[in-house]
Amino acid sequence: MALSGSERNAVQRALARGGAAAVARVRYGLYRVASNSRPGTHHTVSVDDAGRYRCDCEAGLAGRPCWHAAAVFVAKVEHASKGRVTRPAGAAAPAAPAVSGMPVVFAAATAPRPSRQPLAAAESLAA
Repeated sequence: MALSGSERNAVQRALARGGAAAVARVRYGLYRVASNSRPGTHHTVSVDDAGRYRCDCEAGLAGRPCWHAAAVFVAKVEHASKGRVTRPAGAAAPAAPAVSGMPVVFAAATAPRPSRQPLAAAESLAA
């Protein structure tokens, strides 16, 4: 399944707010991301074995994609691919394309990339 518009927007917000650098891993499947609107507050994002992301922020509790979960997604994509996410898949490429490589499939094992070239975020989500 391709990323929805709201999921692409969440990835864009996550990248604008630090991307993977905003994420602290607590333990396997559990992450903390600082709130952008409330200094000193952190949100907890969990990722289950099926690849479903859940965040305890207001948007996450309402079932909407949030930038906290998207930041964890970006961190996991970058870790698995040994690359760097620069924009959501499907977003317009910059005038001078700086993105190379194949899109990474969300929540699926990928072969390591030979270099740390920038890449687009995943086109599809795990079921």
